[in-house]
Amino acid sequence: MSAVASLPAAGAVAIVSALLAWTALALCQALLPRGLLAAQMREQPPGTRPVRQLGGLVLVPLYLAALVLAAARFPELRAMLAVLGASVALLWVVGVADDHNHLPIGLRLAAQFVAALAVAFAVEPGSFMAGGLLPYWLERALVALALVYFVNMTNFMDGMDLMTVAGLGLPLILSLSLLTAGPLADPLAMATFILAAGLAGFAVLNRPPARLYLGDNGSLPLGLAAGALCADLAFSAGPVAALLPFGYYLADTLSTLAIRILRGENILRSHSSHAYQVARQAGRSPWWVVAHVAALNVVLAGVARAAAGQPAPTAIGLGLAGAAACLAVIVWFRRQRPG
Repeated sequence: MSAVASLPAAGAVAIVSALLAWTALALCQALLPRGLLAAQMREQPPGTRPVRQLGGLVLVPLYLAALVLAAARFPELRAMLAVLGASVALLWVVGVADDHNHLPIGLRLAAQFVAALAVAFAVEPGSFMAGGLLPYWLERALVALALVYFVNMTNFMDGMDLMTVAGLGLPLILSLSLLTAGPLADPLAMATFILAAGLAGFAVLNRPPARLYLGDNGSLPLGLAAGALCADLAFSAGPVAALLPFGYYLADTLSTLAIRILRGENILRSHSSHAYQVARQAGRSPWWVVAHVAALNVVLAGVARAAAGQPAPTAIGLGLAGAAACLAVIVWFRRQRPG
């Protein structure tokens, strides 16, 4: 199926997925107990009830159902899809438990590494991402480490209304549109596209002031799903092109981690010092912050499209240009002052 021919079908799938997610989330909001999975550490208007973290209760089943549909359409890849589905389900269970009653960090990390290793060896088995420069087992171990970073990156950055929609959902849609043969061209693209469209339904209830949050039960599995797509794209479009659409998330988390280490802070403790949070604390509205992140992500996706399939020097040069754009926005956020 060509990309042009699949556009109407992709549009229909996106609309249905978004409506399903929005309807199911609205039902969860209306029917589930008010105290279930209530957030305790998110920005909320004074005097309001804690917002519930119900996003993953709908988005993850939507993604798992999409994997089942993809397996029916692409039976030759059922084994890979089954491994991915089981790994996502594992992080979903861990996320629900952690939202309900905080789990020890060692247990959370152990589950993340188990899931990441399984996915790293299931995606494009036998293929080399770096052209055989590294031993197969070492390359896959590094991919697993990157997947664990994606999981925690998504979790850390989910600290403001609509941030995950603009910071991760939009890059997913752009990656699928610009770096693949089409959103429905292969099983992983199809499942991830349905998940990203579901985030559009979630956005209706997560727009400021949010009525629902994603929660660990959503951010951990979503991070693994996004990382799996990025790893798959790295084999076809190249690592630089695959990572560029997620450049803002990568740059914000890495720069914030470096700043906290230099300050001597405990990097395992909760904080609110990401660049976008600094801009928010300075008085910028969530819409202002999200608009800047979304605009940057569109630019990064265009650079990624230009870098796809290019020789290493060209791709690296474009990657550095994208990194410079990310750092410029991060510095701009951190320079915001009240008033």
